[in-house]
Formats: sequence, C-alpha cells, structure tokens
Amino acid sequence: MKIKVLNKETILSGFLTVERALLEHEMFNGAEAQKIERLAVKRRESVGILLFDAVNNEFLLVRQFRYPAYAHNPENGWLLELIAGYIDDGEAPIDAAKREAEEETGYKLRHIQKMAEFYLSPGYSTEYMHLFYGVIGKKISAGGGLESEGEDIQIVRVNADSVENSDLLDAKTILAINLFK
Repeated sequence: MKIKVLNKETILSGFLTVERALLEHEMFNGAEAQKIERLAVKRRESVGILLFDAVNNEFLLVRQFRYPAYAHNPENGWLLELIAGYIDDGEAPIDAAKREAEEETGYKLRHIQKMAEFYLSPGYSTEYMHLFYGVIGKKISAGGGLESEGEDIQIVRVNADSVENSDLLDAKTILAINLFK
C-alpha cells in the first residue's frame, strides 16, 4: 500500500519529541485517501525484563511513580511493573536488559531469554520494546535505580503462582506474566 508523507515537522523536543506529519495513504479498497494529520511521539527502543527468583518462586517487580497514571487517576500513581528502560546508543537489547536489571534490583542474571518484541502504543508512539525473561543470580548492589535519573524504585517480590492480572495496571507486565505462564 502506498504512503505519501507530504510534510513533517518537529513540534516538541525535549524528554519527548513530537513529530507532526501530513500524509495520505492508499485505502484498502485501492482508492486514494484524503490528506490526514498524525502525531508521533518519537521514543528510543526499550527493554523490559521479567525477573524470576527460581529458589523462592517469585517475580521481582518494581514499584515507582508514574505521572501519566497519576494524572489519569491519582490512586494509580505508584505502579507495579517489570524492570524496564531505554536502550543506549550502540547497546544490544539483551545487554540493556541486563544493565536495567542490575540498576533497578541489584541482581546479576543467571539466565536471560527473549520473550517478544512489540510496539507499546503504536497509535501515537514509535517506542518498540524488546521483552525478556531472566532468572536472578548473585546480588551485587542495593538496586533502586539511578539517582542521576531521578529514579526512586521499590523492589516488590510477588509469588509467581498467585499473581493476578487484576493486581497489575501495566500492560507490558501483564503480557510478560501471561507469556511466562
């Protein structure tokens, strides 16, 4: 299907970059579409990792403040999630997952494997996530995130057999736990 970008411009640049595009694309029936305007929040690729403590049959999740969740409902500001973060320039996704696990929980990994790849919210964001599963190994630091990034992360252990989707509000975490089962 043909897509024609007629114009695009950056309308916000900072922590997020927002691009506005004027485009047209061929319709499924072959007809030419009308001109449409779309916005894209430009984000780096990211990783998520579901950590598992095989000895205790527990997932290691993290709780941290998420302003957008709070803005939607103040009762949901502190979300329980899997470990996640951005991939640095030149870094392989698997290495980013290992780094994030160590920064946020303080654990080295004994095992890591890819679960899935997907767009987090393709209706407005370019962010593409590489999702991993990892088994914890040796504890090497306290974890809790990087102070330089303003992170304040609480590590939460959840029994792998009793965690319910209703306990979670984060889509990537729900997906990872359901892929694990």
